Amino acid sequence: MIALAVVAVFCITLLFTGMFRDHALKKGLLDIPGNRSSHTNPTPRGGGVVFVVVTLIASGVLYGYGHIARAEFILVACSFLMATVGVADDYLHLRNSLRFIAQVIIATLFLALNGVQETLALAPLTIHFGLFAWPLCVLFIVWSVNLFNFMDGLDAFASMEAFVIFIVLGALGAAAGVSHFSTLMFILAASMAGFLKWNFPPAKIFMGDGGSYFLGFIIAGAALVSHARPGIPFMVPITLYGLFWFDATATLMRRILAGETWYMAHRSHAYQRLHQAGHSHLAVTGYALLANSALVILAVTGFFHPQYMLALFAAAILLLAFLYATVERIKPFGQ
Repeated sequence: MIALAVVAVFCITLLFTGMFRDHALKKGLLDIPGNRSSHTNPTPRGGGVVFVVVTLIASGVLYGYGHIARAEFILVACSFLMATVGVADDYLHLRNSLRFIAQVIIATLFLALNGVQETLALAPLTIHFGLFAWPLCVLFIVWSVNLFNFMDGLDAFASMEAFVIFIVLGALGAAAGVSHFSTLMFILAASMAGFLKWNFPPAKIFMGDGGSYFLGFIIAGAALVSHARPGIPFMVPITLYGLFWFDATATLMRRILAGETWYMAHRSHAYQRLHQAGHSHLAVTGYALLANSALVILAVTGFFHPQYMLALFAAAILLLAFLYATVERIKPFGQ
């Protein structure tokens, strides 16, 4: 049944994304290029609602048949709630404070339903967070939601990132014998593969805030769900996610230090500066795929040899810092 579900999710997402694109064109639901845009032609937006809804329905069916557990279904359900905030922001342009409050509430709900692990084992260290675990986990989820939204700025860039994370976590979950977790990851990978056909450069549709909020939440939540079970160390998904959180975090810190209004739209991320330097959407996505390949090797090595995870994570940081510095030489920050 699992293989059938994966194929069905891919096909349904592929079909309905195309249908949604036609609907968006008829209704004029277009992303119009502006000064801060990385595209030049009006493009249908909001296509992420398709993979959000398809994943929710598929997860509900699989949960009913016992193929995914309560924790995974709660993750998808809360990610769906977060996606509704993104859709509302897409069309109603919510105030920053209202959006932030909604994100915190949904993240807190997820943690209340799934629980919080207060200890992080990172060989040779074991870190006990105690009561600080709750606010740290809320911050982790909310930051992931927003950083994924920040990083969704080039054709296929964000959807390819999500696909790589989900397919690798699915394979590692299967290797660890965590079948409920791996099933959800493969379902998510299938939905992203269906969407990628339409989002591949030149993109025929964008996922919008609804899709990016959903993916940012579900990636952070998946790291926490996997951490709550034996099999996949917490730092494995964090390493896989490194390209996005490193660029977003480094750029945010630099904008704050430069005295910029950090929550305003901008084009200062490393991937955006690469595009400004003349590299196409396809080229930048290709570079990201190469970087992700190296991160996959480090994460998979850490999965099979958790005693080296701390050293491998440090290697990932050094790699990401080198790549960020390389972009700095090509297109300096602020220029």
